[in-house]
Amino acid sequence: KDGIINFCQEYPDTIWEGKCFVFDQRLISDVDPNNDIISRCSVCSEINDRYINCKHPECDELVLLCEQCGKELDDCCSDSCAEGHREYLKNKSISNQGYRFKKVV
Repeated sequence: KDGIINFCQEYPDTIWEGKCFVFDQRLISDVDPNNDIISRCSVCSEINDRYINCKHPECDELVLLCEQCGKELDDCCSDSCAEGHREYLKNKSISNQGYRFKKVV
């Protein structure tokens, strides 16, 4: 009736593994802080529960990405998305600089 988190709080002895995905800025919510992390990084398979949206605008895929892989891939889900994101930022920077220094007639 009131969602899985409220259900688990009302019935704490319910069998539940991991954390609960939520559709707000938190992305995950602990139903039981003593639960183990049961998910893995989508790149290196290390135990991880960090959800992010791939930074490449054409992808924007929701992925589990550990801090280390996030640093190496600029918070993108793959090497190809990281390269695409870098190219997007470069083009955006060039575009902004051209606009900023454009003479007004």
